[in-house]
Amino acid sequence: MCLTAGATRFPYWRFFLADFAGAVLSIPLFVGLGYWFAGMIPTLQKLVGEVQLTLLVLAVVVLGVLLLVYRRRRQARHSRRDSTIVAAATKPETTPPRPSGVARADQQTRQPIASANRTTSQ
Repeated sequence: MCLTAGATRFPYWRFFLADFAGAVLSIPLFVGLGYWFAGMIPTLQKLVGEVQLTLLVLAVVVLGVLLLVYRRRRQARHSRRDSTIVAAATKPETTPPRPSGVARADQQTRQPIASANRTTSQ
């Protein structure tokens, strides 16, 4: 956090106060939790030992499903892109008809101003 605070030009005194407040709150909390649950450590070790293999298998299955979904979506995205490219390459280029008086962006039209062509006899 200190490096990030310096890179963002976070004021030192504000960083110190926030860090101090976090330490004042978290240290007693974790020491108290350790004291309170210290008698349960052997029970927790036994429980984790029994469930550890189940959790490992569950994590592997979840990661496998996520990988399968990712690969299928990626494959579908690439096949859609490839079919679009093939369709665009085989389809002749046609342009829709334009209303009269509307020029394409690549054309420069110079239409004479009607009043400039008139000569007045007055």
